[in-house]
Amino acid sequence: NYCGAKQYHHHLHQHGEIAETLVTGIAQVAFICLSLVWRYAYMTFCWVRVVLVTAILNHIMEDTACGQDRSRSVDIAHSPNFPHSNQCFGVMVHFIIIL
Repeated sequence: NYCGAKQYHHHLHQHGEIAETLVTGIAQVAFICLSLVWRYAYMTFCWVRVVLVTAILNHIMEDTACGQDRSRSVDIAHSPNFPHSNQCFGVMVHFIIIL
């Protein structure tokens, strides 16, 4: 039956279009999701970096081992803060590298 076959073919073609639309839609949604996740992750990384650097800088500013104590202490090597001032320097270098 030629008519039936033609209808059947048309039916298959419609299904193909629907599938194509579905695949395209899913691909687009996936792409949007991925780009959002990427953007969010990047933003989060950015904020974390800013927060961490701010926290470290505040810690360094408040930390006497990095400033006032050094001038007060005559012999820095025997000061209880000596290893801490080294650590402070290490943290600064570490964060400069990260930035």
